Amino acid sequence: MGTTLYFEPFNGASGDMILGALLDLGMPLNHLRQELSRLGIDQEFELKAKPIERQGLTAIDFQVVPKNIRNPRTASENNPDSPNTPPPKEHSNHHFHHSEKISRNLNQIEELIEKSSLNSTVKSTAQLIFQRLGKAEAKVHKTSLEKVHFHEVGAIDSIVDIVGAAVGFAYFKIEEFYTAPISLGGGTVQFSHGNWPVPAPATLELISGVPVSPGPVSAELLTPTGAAIITTLSAIDQVPTFVPLKWGFGSGKNTFNSIPNLLRVTLGKTISKQNKSQTDPILETVSVLETTLDNMDGELLGYFIDRALSKGALDVYYSALQMKKNRPGFLLTVLCQEKDEERFVQLIFSETTTLGVRRSRHDRLVLNRETKTVDTVFGPVRVKIGKMGNKIVNMWPEYEDLKKLSKKKGVPLKVLRLAVANQLNINA
Repeated sequence: MGTTLYFEPFNGASGDMILGALLDLGMPLNHLRQELSRLGIDQEFELKAKPIERQGLTAIDFQVVPKNIRNPRTASENNPDSPNTPPPKEHSNHHFHHSEKISRNLNQIEELIEKSSLNSTVKSTAQLIFQRLGKAEAKVHKTSLEKVHFHEVGAIDSIVDIVGAAVGFAYFKIEEFYTAPISLGGGTVQFSHGNWPVPAPATLELISGVPVSPGPVSAELLTPTGAAIITTLSAIDQVPTFVPLKWGFGSGKNTFNSIPNLLRVTLGKTISKQNKSQTDPILETVSVLETTLDNMDGELLGYFIDRALSKGALDVYYSALQMKKNRPGFLLTVLCQEKDEERFVQLIFSETTTLGVRRSRHDRLVLNRETKTVDTVFGPVRVKIGKMGNKIVNMWPEYEDLKKLSKKKGVPLKVLRLAVANQLNINA
């Protein structure tokens, strides 16, 4: 069973709501502060969180407050005579982003994350979300990813929300994400470009193919940041079977008469529907990425394979081909988890000479696996073990361990492999 996070955006979602829910779930605010300080920009903002009650439900109200920057929204709310004070009716979860002195584009944000001391899981999760958000903005504005002008991505609160969410997911060691249908709201929302119907253009692009519902109020309930986080990570077309362990609520910034304006997340253990029998292999869906190459030398190909495997690819291999103009070539195949698909597509484009990548999804059956260390007369060797229930059906010693011992002890590798096999028979 894996650790699962289930989003229930029955009142929409924003970055602040997601972080509030993760804090309510049990992530300490000090942990979030400490991890975000690794970005090296903590002098630009401060974090605030407090419990609130909405229609009998308790939630965490989380806020990112830029330092030394006047927040026009807060000023208008605190001054009832301000001409910007909204009328007493239902309002949206939309962030009124601040006119910041520091503005960053996507490349700058990715560089900021990459150079930080955040762990690799947090980095890759945050970069994946930013890439998806950036592509949505680029498509909406009909420009390239490099040239797109970011309203959402450049704001300090969006950086904190997205990286902070990645920190929270790593804190709870989330392996699988699911979401219920997302409430969008309705009416119109005001941007720098004018008034737009809800959902906003970038949000609409992000939720393409995602189950959603309009309403239940005439206001914007789903922000681009919230949409990017949920849709980047969640399995959209699957309903999880899981054991709930605990839940948390994060609040939106506005109050409504008809809804509490909360996001609920539930932490649990997933039970695969197809794997209720512990003796059956596990059924999972993986992404297969392929491209043909006839203008790439062997050294570059070898480097790519090493890099892809080091970044978590399930498998990488190439097959010899005879291509057009009688050129020798290769079919490069990368097998990865669905959630990592975009990351490996980017790696293929950046590290190979291809101009296109084919992708497909396939079901695969895998044995339950574990790794144990076997003590031989030559030294310890890790062994991969495949099981169907409690029955061992496959065992294989780790090649790198055998190679290291072979060099250290001056013993042929085949002798070491035989020693491991004999030891396993004894232990069995």
